[in-house]
Amino acid sequence: MNQKHENKLEALMLKAAAEPAYRPEFFKVLLESEVYVISDSVQGEKGHGYLTKGDSLSVLAVPVDENTQIIPFFSSIDELASYADFDAKWVGINARQLFILTMGSILVLNPSSKIPKVFKPPEIKTLLSS
Repeated sequence: MNQKHENKLEALMLKAAAEPAYRPEFFKVLLESEVYVISDSVQGEKGHGYLTKGDSLSVLAVPVDENTQIIPFFSSIDELASYADFDAKWVGINARQLFILTMGSILVLNPSSKIPKVFKPPEIKTLLSS
């Protein structure tokens, strides 16, 4: 049986989904965490890369309907792998920085998990200002 490694962010995400009292801690830890996005900004054939100062970041946006798209992001490589092709290129980035760089977009944390978390622009703005 293949068991995924659960990190602190994922453990808090589960607790926050079940018990609202954990939500402030989840949001705090999220903003401090490295998360992962599918990106063609990566140098090389596949896997992850590093951005350096001045690099641009291009992330995957998935259409939901004619007028809406989401940016999937992931709390771990295991979560990313359950969503994307094995050969997908990805980048690790601080969640706060991701929210800043994608301001105005809808982001979904762990979209293929049992409890995905949707972040809409007003919520992201509130998180960043707290």
